[in-house]
Amino acid sequence: MAEFIDQVVRGMLNFAFYYPLFMAYLWMVGALYYYYHWERSSGSGPDHPPVLKEYPPV
Repeated sequence: MAEFIDQVVRGMLNFAFYYPLFMAYLWMVGALYYYYHWERSSGSGPDHPPVLKEYPPV
């Protein structure tokens, strides 16, 4: 029984340590994908904003 509890605790500690690392890398890869797929290919930047039909009041 002690071995089982040791395995459960070790698994929970490993999860608590590795999950944030995995998710951080996943978010970084997702951000790179989003940038190269959507933002970089649009050709617009701060110097060339998109043309709107109607501009909102500021």
